[in-house]
Amino acid sequence: MDVDTEETKATFKIGENEVDRFRIDNTGKMPWRAQNTQMTITIKNDKIKSAKILDEAGYEEKVIPVTSIEGGFSIILPKDAMYVIVDTKKDQVLA
Repeated sequence: MDVDTEETKATFKIGENEVDRFRIDNTGKMPWRAQNTQMTITIKNDKIKSAKILDEAGYEEKVIPVTSIEGGFSIILPKDAMYVIVDTKKDQVLA
């Protein structure tokens, strides 16, 4: 899963006008101000046993608690979750 939230840059300038077909003179700079993730995922698949957060490079970083429900599972994503994979294996991080 790829989790996206609303993001804006710390500074943003578009000529003298608002956004609507104007040339972008300055796209801003870091740090970007991204909203925290606020999401619960429910998947009807009883084979899933674990979920993991991936870092920006796609490496497993940490295990996320999975709650079993009838015929599947539910996950409350942590506020910093951007990339998540689910697995049929028990909780383990390979990295």
